[in-house]
Amino acid sequence: MRLSKIDMLKNQKCISNYQQFLTPIVLFVYNRPWHTRQTVEALRKNELAGQSDLIIYSDGPKTDADKSAVGEVRQYIHGLSGFKNIIIRERNKNFGLADSIISGVTEVVKKYGRVIVLEDDLVTSPYFLRYMNDALKRYENNENVMQVAAYMFPNNLTAASDAFFMPFVTTWGWGTWKRAWDRLDVSKQGFEALKQNRALRRAFDLNGAYDFFRLYENKYKGKNNSWGILWYSTIFFNKGIVLFPVQTLAYHIGYDNSGTNCNATEIPQQRLSAKPVVNLPAEAAVDEVVYDAFLKDFRLYWKRVRRLQRVMAGRKLVAAVFRRIWNFWG
Repeated sequence: MRLSKIDMLKNQKCISNYQQFLTPIVLFVYNRPWHTRQTVEALRKNELAGQSDLIIYSDGPKTDADKSAVGEVRQYIHGLSGFKNIIIRERNKNFGLADSIISGVTEVVKKYGRVIVLEDDLVTSPYFLRYMNDALKRYENNENVMQVAAYMFPNNLTAASDAFFMPFVTTWGWGTWKRAWDRLDVSKQGFEALKQNRALRRAFDLNGAYDFFRLYENKYKGKNNSWGILWYSTIFFNKGIVLFPVQTLAYHIGYDNSGTNCNATEIPQQRLSAKPVVNLPAEAAVDEVVYDAFLKDFRLYWKRVRRLQRVMAGRKLVAAVFRRIWNFWG
């Protein structure tokens, strides 16, 4: 069927309006050239990449040993194309992961009102940007929706839509709005309430599915540099919810000892979805039946991960013993 000139103009207007909405993408990079290339090349294959602004924050070297790799990453990003605009922010000093992300996201949402966030160890589906932009537009004015997530853990869910809401976050490919990010609590005000209230603590840990409180406690004591636990606690205490796809649109490639918070333990992940997210939930609320089903899968998932971690730890111990024996006799 051929379209009339009026219909063609209407279609062009709709496309133009959609493109005007497109959310800027923020990418945080440091000293991993190979990972950065994988992340950018996958992102560039997204259907909306050419109409999207890409803002890259390049953290400064922490030590002299990092200078070469940081320089290689910067050389690569300065040669990039394939996006509407590419803006590069090079840090003169090392901010560290948490401060770099918090300051960068704050700067971008202050200017644009919304943001899509990636780190340099995430490979995305070609439908990642479409999903993020559709969801950020759809739930823009729903105050209780505080994040749109792209990563999804392995599951056996049957849901009415291609995505569903849950009361926790992921830091592996996500987006948010200024109205939500403005609530970010970096002062860890909720720690004492969680420490003193066992029931509240259990809710924070998703009914025992994952020990988020220990992660929060370690952050409170300065034992980790996690910004994500601050974001999760913010959403938890504001009774916020997060949209997740049933099939993942992001895949983590950083479990090789190259990242700030990731050890060399291969973890189970879904394959990237080969289909777009078409049906978003009509109601911005947690479906308790779907959520309970997810938690069952989530508990089993982390049991499997911990089992793998114990196996890897045992292998490392054996390898260390053999190295010592070899060095002794060699």
